[in-house]
Amino acid sequence: MPGKFFGVGVGPGNPQLITIKASQVLMTVDVICAPKSSPKKSSYALKTVRTIIKTSNKRQETIELVYPMVKDRKLMEGAVERNAEIIVSRLRGGKNVAFITLGDPMLYSTFINTYRKVVEKLPEVEVEIIPGVTSLSACAAASRIPIAEAEEAVVIIPATSNLEKLEMLAQQADTIIFMKGIKDMEGLFKALIRSGFCENSQAVVAANIGTPSEEVRIMKLHELRKMKGESYFSTIIVRRESP
Repeated sequence: MPGKFFGVGVGPGNPQLITIKASQVLMTVDVICAPKSSPKKSSYALKTVRTIIKTSNKRQETIELVYPMVKDRKLMEGAVERNAEIIVSRLRGGKNVAFITLGDPMLYSTFINTYRKVVEKLPEVEVEIIPGVTSLSACAAASRIPIAEAEEAVVIIPATSNLEKLEMLAQQADTIIFMKGIKDMEGLFKALIRSGFCENSQAVVAANIGTPSEEVRIMKLHELRKMKGESYFSTIIVRRESP
């Protein structure tokens, strides 16, 4: 009988924001798999849970799985295939495996495609997904600016989306959230203005939220256009109405 497969969200980077359920799972599984973007880099998700792992009474195997941050679809599919096979090999051996991911496992996570591939290779495996605190909720909490209230609509969009798609979606949104960084801040500003946002609409820019290097800036929308592109570990929230 195969082991159980867990998808575990470990929050935005602050170990104190890891849920009790996630901590309990990480202290009891046999294997912890953590994604990273390059063989030369360490997994940030794994760094986040180090303290929890040390409290476990079990001898656990930790595996860092490489998911290259590239647009090459075949290269990414190959990485998912290889990593899923590593996970399946442990599960077939009867070991319980946790795949950890920053934020939530079901929101822009490397876990999603890996989970699908694991289930494809091992249909009988039992799966449990533990939700985590997202960067967008941590950003709203740190800035004290709500994501939505009453009848407001929210759009979440990754930085890789083109400006035409952004403009179309923004027309229907009261709050729009950008994840994974933004490079073209001037283009973003113009697209939002064309979508009905005003220059004084409220904006929050958070970088490395939940980490010791956390930076949260509250500004007006027009101030965004003066900024340089944000890093992958950044979140931007823009509210249609000015405060």
